[in-house]
Amino acid sequence: FLSADDRFMWTMDTFLNQQTGYFFEMNPSGLMADALMGPGGTNNREWDGIWNAKVTRSEIGWVIEIDIPFRSVAFDPNAPAWGINFQRTVRRKNEETVWTGHLRNQGLRRMSNAGLLVGLKDVTQGHGFEVRPYLAGYRAQSPGRKTASSDGSVDVGGEATYNITPSLRAVGTVNTDFAETDVDARRANLTRFALQYPEKRGFFLDGATFFDYYVPAFFSRRIGLDANGQPQRIIGGAKLTGQAGRFDLGGLYVSTGEDNGAPGEDFTVLRVRRRVLRQSFIGGIFTGRSTRDQTAVPTRTTAGVDFRLATSTFRGRQNLEASGFFSTTSVYGAKSGENDAFGGRVNYPNDLHDASFAFMQVGKNVSPAVGFINRWDYRRYQPKYMWNPRPRQSRFIRRFSFGADMDLYTDTRNRTQSRDFDVTAGRVELHSGDSAEFSVVPTYERLDADFTISPGVTLPAG
Repeated sequence: FLSADDRFMWTMDTFLNQQTGYFFEMNPSGLMADALMGPGGTNNREWDGIWNAKVTRSEIGWVIEIDIPFRSVAFDPNAPAWGINFQRTVRRKNEETVWTGHLRNQGLRRMSNAGLLVGLKDVTQGHGFEVRPYLAGYRAQSPGRKTASSDGSVDVGGEATYNITPSLRAVGTVNTDFAETDVDARRANLTRFALQYPEKRGFFLDGATFFDYYVPAFFSRRIGLDANGQPQRIIGGAKLTGQAGRFDLGGLYVSTGEDNGAPGEDFTVLRVRRRVLRQSFIGGIFTGRSTRDQTAVPTRTTAGVDFRLATSTFRGRQNLEASGFFSTTSVYGAKSGENDAFGGRVNYPNDLHDASFAFMQVGKNVSPAVGFINRWDYRRYQPKYMWNPRPRQSRFIRRFSFGADMDLYTDTRNRTQSRDFDVTAGRVELHSGDSAEFSVVPTYERLDADFTISPGVTLPAG
């Protein structure tokens, strides 16, 4: 994130669907950043596109020249135009200048307010075929020992990508290697709940926004890592992502081998979204996870539906969004019932009034085998309201803020488990970028079971 410096940012909606796109930014030192933008405001910063740029600084300021190969982005060659927008940050003035969609409740990433890039004719992604092979190995010898020894191994594999159509991409992988993957940032977990680490492996990041779901029914790090987080060999897999007409499609199949005591498994994920109106969609998802020895662990499945209804023209130029989901997971053994999760959200994200309300319920037997949740048997309520008046023609003050938001967890019998209540009694933001705030944050936590925080130290239930 380059928010602490001057910067230039731009977004491109290459399918002209006003829901997805690409984000890029640079600063005067030549730092480059990019991301994939998905429906509903998702932003995948782990995507790393191939593009080139150069910065020149002089007495008149700074200039950047950008070169984005057509083969680096997916697009519809028959689209009449691309959506496009630009934003400049002048940090010494704390100023943000947007080319179009300049109202404070619009902005750079809201592609329904973007301008149009026209005149793109006879453009192509080339043959759309790419191969990335790898060869890895080692050889170790100890000839000077009493008993001479030698050891070694060789691994060969790679990935192949083919654009079936300009907007539909297929990827195959054999004996997948993740040697280039960044190491996870070290984090200290002081809570009772598991931490969720981001996906960083290239095969799974390619087209990741096409698998986005309201809740993490699909979390790709469940694949190729055992229960202790150690790498597990991936024999091979295939993936299909992209768009066909008004549909967003995502399909994935991966097979893992027996490794470090973990059984070999097959993973299947199917995701579809149908774009409706200008900024809305309805969709569904299915995931399956099966071991090759079905007598040990049976196949586990998750199925769900979701929707998003959104407009940026409510009462003229106001934003209004509503979304929701329902999913169910398979249950085996002595457990039965209470394997559903559902919820919804109403959002009014605007400048003067910023309000929202979200609700979600997760049953005690919900278990998305290819997803991620870290608590069960709960209901979650998230109300929020902020009032943000801006004084007119003030030399110093940009905005005031007053309001409150709450994050409340109860069990399904409505007994409070966790509560965070944040009351902003007053906040003032200056044109310089400085701010001052007075807030009250009462919190509450109830333990359903004993919680051992270190050897010999246990917090009792209740």
